[in-house]
Order: sequence, then C-alpha cells, then structure tokens
Amino acid sequence: MGSLADRALSERSRALLDAAAWEAAEWAVDMKRIDDRDIWIGLVPYIDCARRLGVDPLVALEPVLRFEPWLEPFIRRDDITLAAFGWSIETVPDGLRYVFAWPRLQVPRVAPPRK
Repeated sequence: MGSLADRALSERSRALLDAAAWEAAEWAVDMKRIDDRDIWIGLVPYIDCARRLGVDPLVALEPVLRFEPWLEPFIRRDDITLAAFGWSIETVPDGLRYVFAWPRLQVPRVAPPRK
C-alpha cells in the first residue's frame, strides 16, 4: 500500500490519519523548494481523507501548519475535490488507494499557414 493517507482511508483510522499528517508535513517541507502548486496538489488526498473520516482538515493537518502556516487558506477551502486536482480513489486488494493522473488533453493539430 502507498501512503499513510491510503491506509487511514482504508482502515478508517484516526490514528493513521494523525500519522499521515506528519508524513504530509515532512513532505511539504521538502517540496517547498520546488513549487507551491505541487504542494497543493499533494495535500489533496490528506484533506480528502480527513473529511471522509469526519475530521476538520485544519485540525487533522495541524502538523503541516506548524511548519508551513501559509498553507492554511488552501487547507481551509471547502471547494477542494479529488477530481479538481487530478486525484481519484481506486480499490486495490488491500484496501483503497489515492491515485493521481491529470487528464490527458488532446491538443488539436493546427495546419501551417498557406503561403
């Protein structure tokens, strides 16, 4: 199985969600050097898992906010969905798993201008 968020979702475990929050905090600190948007996308499964377990994401992800308080407005948003950020949930033999895949866009081919 993948992340602790996967396990927390599969087992509906608040204890695993708490551990997942620390996993997310460590990851967010490491990713800060790259691109804020990557952090937002990566936090979506943790936010979703908290909601599915009936926990306020701001409470669940308090460890993330300890190190990266600038993420509070994002975590607070109520319009964050898995699909909007390229995520889905799939059933695997040992439970559930968050899966990321941006939709593939078909870019129309444009014919070169005629001379």
